[in-house]
Amino acid sequence: MNFDKCPICLSPNPSKREHIPPESIGGTVLTRTCERCNSLVGSRLEADFADWVHDLLPTRFTHPAIQGQRRGPKIQILETHESLPVLFFEGNQCDPAIPEMLELGGEVAIQFTAPDQNRCLLAAIKSAYLTACLIFRAIPDTPEAEAIRQVLLAAIETPLNEPVPMGGLRDGLWLARIPGPGVPGEAALVHVTIEGDPEPKFAISLARKVLVDWPIGGSLVGLDAEDNVTFALPM
Repeated sequence: MNFDKCPICLSPNPSKREHIPPESIGGTVLTRTCERCNSLVGSRLEADFADWVHDLLPTRFTHPAIQGQRRGPKIQILETHESLPVLFFEGNQCDPAIPEMLELGGEVAIQFTAPDQNRCLLAAIKSAYLTACLIFRAIPDTPEAEAIRQVLLAAIETPLNEPVPMGGLRDGLWLARIPGPGVPGEAALVHVTIEGDPEPKFAISLARKVLVDWPIGGSLVGLDAEDNVTFALPM
């Protein structure tokens, strides 16, 4: 479904195909955003989000004989049946200097970088917000939705080496990974119970890989016998 305005910046006639969730975690094209929001919001946020979903850590290698850090392959964190961590190099793309470091011998230092948690949250909220737009078949006009739009636009202006601003977002927004292979192309509203909280909550499921707290406020009304949402109404 396409809108007459970009759901993020509200500029007219959006033309870029938008994957929900990001293609890197199993998304498919479900709507359109403007070129600026499509490319810049994605480039600022989605790499950290994909690394978090897939348990990947970017690496940089250093060696006393070679100047500067060199980008290495990402490392994937897996677990044995005994819940012990195991690290695997993912892919084989790396700086040409890294094989030279290993051939030189001596001390090779590897630096791991954890995904930026705020960028992960914003990328997930972006996909959840766009899913909510599709559920309502309209761009929502709630204070929570406006805050999301403003924070995403601020992220566009934030260099990758600086913290993204999070001010204005509703307190308590959460996301969680879903174990298992996932379902590529699915973005859905679900009713879930969080461990330790007896009150069921609405959330957005992204490719059955990630759950995101319902992001835009308002009221959701109507469940059938199988606990599926049958009617949604923003306040």
